[in-house]
Amino acid sequence: MYFDRETLEFDKVLKDLYQYAKTPYGKRLVLALEPSDNILEVKPKLLETEEARVLTVKYDSLPLSEITDIKDAVQKIRLEGVLTINEVLGIEYLLRATRNVITYFKNAKNDNVNYPNLNGYILGLNGLKNISSYIATKINDDGAILDTASSSLLDIRKKLKTLDSQLRAKMTELLQTKSKMLTDNIIVIRNDRMCLCVKAEFKNTFKGIIHDESASKTTVYIEPSSCFEISNRIVSLREDEKTEINRILHEISVTLYSNYEEINRNFEIISYLDLVFAKARYAIKNDCYLPDVTDKGIINLKNARHPLIEREKCVPIDINLGESYKAIIITGPNTGGKTVSLKTTGLLSLMAQSGMLIPAQGLINVFDNIFADIGDEQSIEQSLSSFSSHMTNVIKILHRTSKNSLVLLDELGSGTDPKEGSNLAIAIVEELLSHNSRVIVTTHYADLKAFAYDKKDVINASVEFDINTLRPTYRLLLGVPGRSNAITIASHLGLDNAITNRARELEESNHTDLSKMLEKLDIENTRLQDEIKGYQENNNNLLERIKEIEAKEAKLDREYQNIILKAKEEAKKILENARNDANDLLEEIDSIRKRADVKEHEIADIKYLSRNMGLDDHNVESLHDFKVGERVKVISYDREGFISKIDEKRDKYIVTIGSMNMEFKKKDLAFVGSAPQVKKPKKPKGIDSVNREGHLSLDLRGFRYEDVALEIDHFIDHALVTGIHMIYIIHGFGTGAVRKATYEYLKKCKYVESTRFGGEGEGLNGCTVVYLK
Repeated sequence: MYFDRETLEFDKVLKDLYQYAKTPYGKRLVLALEPSDNILEVKPKLLETEEARVLTVKYDSLPLSEITDIKDAVQKIRLEGVLTINEVLGIEYLLRATRNVITYFKNAKNDNVNYPNLNGYILGLNGLKNISSYIATKINDDGAILDTASSSLLDIRKKLKTLDSQLRAKMTELLQTKSKMLTDNIIVIRNDRMCLCVKAEFKNTFKGIIHDESASKTTVYIEPSSCFEISNRIVSLREDEKTEINRILHEISVTLYSNYEEINRNFEIISYLDLVFAKARYAIKNDCYLPDVTDKGIINLKNARHPLIEREKCVPIDINLGESYKAIIITGPNTGGKTVSLKTTGLLSLMAQSGMLIPAQGLINVFDNIFADIGDEQSIEQSLSSFSSHMTNVIKILHRTSKNSLVLLDELGSGTDPKEGSNLAIAIVEELLSHNSRVIVTTHYADLKAFAYDKKDVINASVEFDINTLRPTYRLLLGVPGRSNAITIASHLGLDNAITNRARELEESNHTDLSKMLEKLDIENTRLQDEIKGYQENNNNLLERIKEIEAKEAKLDREYQNIILKAKEEAKKILENARNDANDLLEEIDSIRKRADVKEHEIADIKYLSRNMGLDDHNVESLHDFKVGERVKVISYDREGFISKIDEKRDKYIVTIGSMNMEFKKKDLAFVGSAPQVKKPKKPKGIDSVNREGHLSLDLRGFRYEDVALEIDHFIDHALVTGIHMIYIIHGFGTGAVRKATYEYLKKCKYVESTRFGGEGEGLNGCTVVYLK
C-alpha cells in the first residue's frame, strides 16, 4: 500500500481539517489520518462522517470545548501514579463532556434521527456520574482543593486562618507604632513571609530579619521579630496542608484507577468522535458529499472540485475512468488545467479513502496504491535533469504498481527529444495497462493522441480553451483531444503576422497523414461535443418545463381541494340552519299539544314537515371516502355505529349498531369520526336500550301521571323513525297510576296496532308490549 500524500497535497487538506477538531488529541488524530485500502473500512467511515454531517446541520457540533490534553493523565492513571489538581480537573472535564455527548445523541434519537454507524461508539460511553460527584466534593472548578475535602484539611485551614488573623493584627499594630521608621504604611510579602517597609537608616535598629531591599536601596523589607513565632507556625501548617492535599490527590487517583477502563474508553471514543465531527464540519464548509465506493477500479464523479482552490475560482470537472476505458490521455495548452485534473482525481481518492466526504458526487474507487509524478523540478541533490528526475519516479512506480493502482503522470516523456519521448510514453502507458492499473497522463505529444484513438481501453481528453479570449475554461472534455494552439496564441499576443503565417505554412508542409487524420478527428469530435451540449441543453429545458407543469398541476389540485372544502363548509352551514328550523318546529309541536282544539292529524302533519326539511347531511358527507372502522351516523335511523365491511362496487356498507349488523348504501351514511367509540344513541328520556332482538324499551317507573303521555308520544315517534314496530313500556306494579296513564294513551294512539302484558322473562304485568302499525 502506497499513497503519494505530499505530491497530491493531502497533508494540506489535513491542515485545513485540523482547525475543525476541538480537542487536543482529536487534533492529533487529524494529523495522523491515513487513507485505507480496505473497502470494508472505508465504507463505514464514510457513513460515520455522513451521519455526523446530518447531526451537525440539525444540532450543531459536539459539546467538547472544555476538554484539555489528558493523554498523559490517562496514562498516569494506568500506571497508578498520583495526578495533579489540573490533571484531575482534566479527567472531570472529559467525564462532563462524555455526559453531554450522550445527551446530544439521546436528543437526536428522540427526534427520530438515526445514526446506526455511530451508535456503537455511543453505547461504549459511560458518563461516570458518581466519579464526577466524588471529585466535586474534593476540588472546585477553579482548581482549588475544598476545605471540606477532608476533616484534617478543614482543621488545618481553620488554624491557618486564625494564625493569619493574629499575624495581621500584630503587623497592623506595628504599622501604627513604628510609622516614623517606615517608608510605606503597608504589609508586603517577601519569601512567603509578612514584612514591613522600613527606611534604610533604621535597618539596624528595627528588630527583625531583612528579606529584601528596594532597587533604590532606600527601603528594606523586614519581618518583625515579634512575629517570628506565628509565622513559623503558619509555615509548619502550610507544609501540613501540602501533605494533606497530596494525600487527597492520591485518594482521588486510586479511585480513578479503579475506573481506568471506562475513563480510557471514554477518552478514545470522544477523541475519535471529535475527528469524525471535524470531518463533518469540513464537509459542510466545503460543500462535500457522500460518494458511493467500489473496489472494481471505477471512478465516475460529477462536478468534482479541487478542495484547495477557492470555490469562486475552481471550475468543476467530470471524471469517468475504469468503466469503458482504463487510461485517459489529457492534451492541451499549458496553464489549461491539465495538472489540476490529475491532482483533483488523486486527492479526492485519498480523501474518500480516509473517510472524508468529497467535493463531488458519484462513484469513487478504493485503490491499493495511488502514485503521482507531477511537476518539472530538477533533482539538484542528485544532479538530475528534469527528464531524469521524472523517469526515476516513473521507474519506482512501475516496480510497485498493481492491478488496483491509480497512476497519475504529468507531461510523461517530456524534457527530451519529442519523438523518443512520445515513444517512451506510449511504452510506459502500455506497461501500466498490462498491470491493469488505472492511468491518467497529461502530454503535448500528438503520437499519444493517435495511441489513444487506436487503443479501445484508452480515451483522449482535453481541457477546454477559449481561443477568442485566450483563456482556459478548465472544463475537462472526455473524448476530445486538445491542441496546443501555440501559433494562434502567439498571433493574439501580437507576434508579427508574417512570422505566424510562415509558421502555419511550415506546419502545413510538415503535416503527415496521421496529423491530418487527427485534425479531422478533432474537428469531428468538437462538432459532436457541440451537438451533445445542444441536446443536453434541450433536455434540461424539457426537464424544467416538466417541473413547471407538475408545479401547476399541484397548484390546481390544491385549489380544487380548497373549493371542495369551502363547498362542504357552506353545505354544513345550510344544514345547521335547517336543523335550527326543525328544532323550532318541534318546539311548536310541544306547545300546540296543550291546545285542546288541535287535532292529532295536524300534529302528525307538522311532524312530517319537520322530518322532511332536508336535515340529512349525506349530500355533504357522501364526498367522504369511508374506511372500515370509521364511525358513521345512519341518517334514516339517526343512530351511530361503525363500518365493519365495505363493498364499493356494489355500494354496500355493513354498519354495526350496538350488537346488530345492518347493510346501507353510501348515501345513507354520514361521517362522524375516525375511530369507533362507545357512545349512547340519542333517545327520548326514559329509553333504556335496544335489546338482543332489536326492540326498544321505555322505563316509566317513577314518572308522574301527567308526564306519561308526553314520554310515550316521544318514544313512539322515535321507534317509528328508526323502523322498529315492537316496543316495551315498563310501568311496574306500584299504585297502578302509571299503568293506567299508559293504557289511556295507547287506546287513543292511532299508531298502535295491539298491546299485551309481558310474558315470562318480559316483566309480566309490570310491562306492556306494544305492536306498532
